[in-house]
Formats: sequence, structure tokens, C-alpha cells
Amino acid sequence: MKDSYMDISNKFDNPIFVEILLTAQNVAAELDIPFFVVGATARDLLLWYGHGIRPIRATKDIDFGFSVSSWEQYDELKKALVATGEFADIGEKQRMHFRGNTKVDVLPFGQIVDSAGKITWRPDGDTELNLLGFDEAFENSIVVKISSDPFVEVKIASAVGLVLLKLFAWDDRKPGNKDAIDLGILIRSYMEVGNGSRIYDEHDDLLKNENFDYEVAGAHLLGRDLADICQTDTRGKILEILERELSGEGDLPLVVHSAASSPQIDRTLEFWEAIMLELSAVHA
Repeated sequence: MKDSYMDISNKFDNPIFVEILLTAQNVAAELDIPFFVVGATARDLLLWYGHGIRPIRATKDIDFGFSVSSWEQYDELKKALVATGEFADIGEKQRMHFRGNTKVDVLPFGQIVDSAGKITWRPDGDTELNLLGFDEAFENSIVVKISSDPFVEVKIASAVGLVLLKLFAWDDRKPGNKDAIDLGILIRSYMEVGNGSRIYDEHDDLLKNENFDYEVAGAHLLGRDLADICQTDTRGKILEILERELSGEGDLPLVVHSAASSPQIDRTLEFWEAIMLELSAVHA
């Protein structure tokens, strides 16, 4: 069984983030809007504070996903955040500021998303945002206790949820490689974020490979978890990306950018091939 709860209240040392999370938690509760923390903030909470794995790059921003039923409910949410006196609407589509200088992205997902997994921002409709995987990531999020006083517990994207979201984000934003760097860290450390014992308890067939490799086994487990949490269409979209990126044509940007260093490129390719193999087995 994958971990579904973490207590990092004795480790978390960012009081501004605590206040942001507390304010968002209170507003969301009043409006009965489910939400979770995504992006680099979720990565840091999971890897660094939860498991002592230091990310390569730090973040000073925070990203939320709010499950809303309509644009009207999304507008109500933003107005309620502004009404706290802590958040400011700066006229950007999803970007707000907390106390003037901390960037907060308020991302809508859920019923507001179309059948292709996208939203088109109002009023001009000139910008699309791909939110594929948000529903699955939310359903498989984990609860994290951030602070005891004040009491703050929030849902954050799990490791498999982060891989899902960051793969689609990378595909949208490439050739930028920030998301790929995070993907590499998440894949290499997948066994270390609460999944290590699962190969003995649930996936002992991975131990029977005569060339057993701990990190490669973690990539296989990650592929199985992705296959397990994803809807059929989402799984198919992931396979489209991986089949294109691992085809051997071109310079393999996903593999290169997610490798820690040049000597790790062949090994990272092995990780991605393991993930694709497990996804393909279920999708077929």
C-alpha cells in the first residue's frame, strides 16, 4: 500500500507558506471546494521535507489545483481569496500574489475541463491550458500535516501524481527542461519515497530479474502505478509522448534533460523504457 499520510510539521520551516496554506485551506472549506498542492511546492514537501531528498532547484512560488464545477465557482474562489486581505488579483489568468510578493498559481480543474483535458481562459479564449491528469493526481494525492499550531493539513500530489502532471507540463513547454529535471529526480528516487517495501509485499516478480537493479525496479513500479491510476485516455496520451520521445529519432530531449548528467543518459533511457513497458502492458 502506498503512503497516504505524512507529518512534516516538525520539519517545515517556511512560515509564509504555512500562512498561504492556512488561508487557502480556510477559503476552500468555506466554499466546499476540494484542492491540492501541485508543482514544485508539492515536490519539495514530498522529497525534501518528507524524505530528505534535496531537489536540484528551489522554488519560492506555490501552485494549487482547485476542483471547480464552473467558471462562476472559480471566480467566486478568487474573490474569496482577495476578500481575506492576503491575496491580490494581479490581472493574470491564474496568477495571484500573497502579501504583495509571493506568487501563487490558482489552477482550476475538474468539471471545468473539456473532453481533451484542457481549459480555454476567458474572456478572450486566446490561451489554452492543458490539465490532463489533474483528476487522477488529485484522486491519488496524499495528506500532509504542515503545522501543528496553527493546525494545517493539506493534500499534495504524490510522487506518481507529480510524474503524471510534470510529464504533460514538459510536453507542453518543451524545449524547456525544468520539468524534465524534476522527472529525473522523481524516477530515480521513487523507491525512497515510501515505495521501497512494496516490491517485496506486492511486486516480488521484480526481484526475480537476474540483473536486479533497485532504481530500474523503481521505474517499473512507477510505470505500474501510472497505469493503475490513469484513465484509459490519459494512459494513451502518456504512451504517445513516450513512444515519440523514445523512438530513437532525434536527440531524445526528454531522456537527455531528465538525466542527472551525460553519463546517466543510457541509464535514464532504461528508466523511461521500463515505465513505457509497464504502461503498454496494461494499455494493450
